[in-house]
Amino acid sequence: MLCSPAQVAVRANYDNPHWHRGKLTEIAFTEERGAIARVFLIDYGTFLEGVLVRVNVRSMPRNVRVIKPLAFQLVASGGTS
Repeated sequence: MLCSPAQVAVRANYDNPHWHRGKLTEIAFTEERGAIARVFLIDYGTFLEGVLVRVNVRSMPRNVRVIKPLAFQLVASGGTS
């Protein structure tokens, strides 16, 4: 079972043959589609939204997990003005 914020292999959709490294950031469950994820692509710095987990998300292979990400997600926290 994948849990947020797991490192995963992800593709945009079933027809896309290209898998990318990502970090699972959110999972939602729907009756019609099952588990749907939001994934941060750790080598591109962008998000994939609405990814169907059952067919487009896999555990990241161990040998790939050790490679450092090329992008990072930054979250600004409340500054003062």
